[in-house]
Amino acid sequence: MGTLADVEIALQTNLNSISGHPKIHFDNEQDYTRIQGTRYWRPTNFPVRSEMMDLEGLTKIQGIYQVDVFVEPKKGLITLMSDLDAIYEAFNPNITLTANATKVYISERTRGRTQIEQSWLRGWIEINYYCYAY
Repeated sequence: MGTLADVEIALQTNLNSISGHPKIHFDNEQDYTRIQGTRYWRPTNFPVRSEMMDLEGLTKIQGIYQVDVFVEPKKGLITLMSDLDAIYEAFNPNITLTANATKVYISERTRGRTQIEQSWLRGWIEINYYCYAY
């Protein structure tokens, strides 16, 4: 299994470990259909850059793991903010995520603005991460 696959596993495992999380729509679930009134999370992994660190092939891989949170407007901002807080805390820069032999480090987290899209309230968290691989 490749390093990027391990990174994805580490990030998804951490997201799945959040207590009380709603349905999580992962990219590989092509048959998932949004149901009006049901909150859900949609993570997306954006590998951004790879950088050679030494002559022996050590590479630093950086990326952004964005988690979009969708809540029905009737459920309100409190539900949306509670979900965003839970994700923000779960991806604390003081922890190291691991899958197989790959260690994933969180460098920073930022919140996107809240907006209304069609019949959903949407907010998001961007989690900047990096790891090293040969």
